[in-house]
Order: sequence, then C-alpha cells, then structure tokens
Amino acid sequence: MSPAAMLGAHHAFHEWVEVPPYHVAVHDARDGIVWDDSGAEPRTVRSVLVEYANYTDAPLSYRLAQWMLYDTEGYAYEAELRTALYAAEALRRLKEGVTLTGQSVKGWVAFEVPDQARLAYLQFRPGYLPTASLAFASMALALLEHAPSQ
Repeated sequence: MSPAAMLGAHHAFHEWVEVPPYHVAVHDARDGIVWDDSGAEPRTVRSVLVEYANYTDAPLSYRLAQWMLYDTEGYAYEAELRTALYAAEALRRLKEGVTLTGQSVKGWVAFEVPDQARLAYLQFRPGYLPTASLAFASMALALLEHAPSQ
C-alpha cells in the first residue's frame, strides 16, 4: 500500500509513506505572512497540509510535535500551537488526537521561520525519541518556490 520509509530517503507531495505504525502524507505547502497580536510585526509562516491514516488494529495518536522543519544552516523549527499563525487555516489546523482503525485525519501545520531561512526539509518523527523518521525534502524546498495547490 505505501512504501516503508528509508533513512535518508526523501518523499514527495501526495506520497503515502509508512513509518510504523504511522502512514503519513504531505499534500500541500504555503508561504504566508501574518501579523502578531499588536499588528506591528509581520511574521513569516510556512505551512504544510499533512494527513495521517490508521491501518493498524488499534487506536493511533497524532500530534504537532511529530513535525519539524529544518533549514540549510541546520536550525530546526517546531510546529506552532499559536492559532494566530494559521491565518485563514486556523479552523483546519492539525489538532492532537487519536484515529481509530480505518480512519484518517488531515490538518495544517505551521512553522514560524526567519525571512532569510532557506528550507532544507520537513521531518516526521513517530515518537518523542524516534529511532526512525522520514524527510520530505522536495516539499520543504517547494515552500520557497511554488507549492502545489489542491
């Protein structure tokens, strides 16, 4: 059904990838500017639309902390919880929760990054101290160019 994730492999938009027990895909990416609560300082936000599918026999949790964005200088950016950074997609941002067998869940994940950051890859980590992860390099680079639209 989906290829097993290989260390060092890079995956593309709409490609379902398995990192046991997870199956994940990245469907879209957007660059955006949002303003802080005072309206004075614009912030650069990179957002990705991710999806989880549960093909296991048990409930499976999902959370923002499983996603990290890296730049070419080695800096890491955590997924943001602040609703203001999701702009128009605030109601469709990824929440934390559990999927049951046969279910899927989709949502936007936002990252605040410096304007000058050159993105290298997006990483999915199945656990807090993962022994395996997968990278979506072409997806992260597309954030700087033209992201596919749905």
